[in-house]
Amino acid sequence: MSFVNGNWRAGMARVSQSINDAFGELVELTPCHARPNYPAEPYADKAVTLCGVIAQKSHLGFEMAGSRLNARVETAPLCASFSRLDLPFAIHHGDRIVRRCDGQMYEVSSVSDDGVSRVECEIRCLGKPQP
Repeated sequence: MSFVNGNWRAGMARVSQSINDAFGELVELTPCHARPNYPAEPYADKAVTLCGVIAQKSHLGFEMAGSRLNARVETAPLCASFSRLDLPFAIHHGDRIVRRCDGQMYEVSSVSDDGVSRVECEIRCLGKPQP
């Protein structure tokens, strides 16, 4: 099926679902009330479990050293991405993400839109909860 002649957004939603199928894992997303100068206050009763992708993006760059061209790989902060169709609420700065497989906890530091079918969040590690 050609996405140019058909429904392009429906095709991109299928691509997003394929990304979740290939790379996704179960995470718990908890909305939080962000307060200046204080830690975010989680709303545990509104937490949802959904499929998301947590990855560390890398960027390949090149630099000239004399007459030689050297490749340089830089890693960016951790990134979590979710299908827009799976999200029951908007993600905001300070929301918490917990990986269900190992209990690792993250906090959303910024949210961006890929412009098509996914929401990407830059996240920072908060650590594992104590048993």
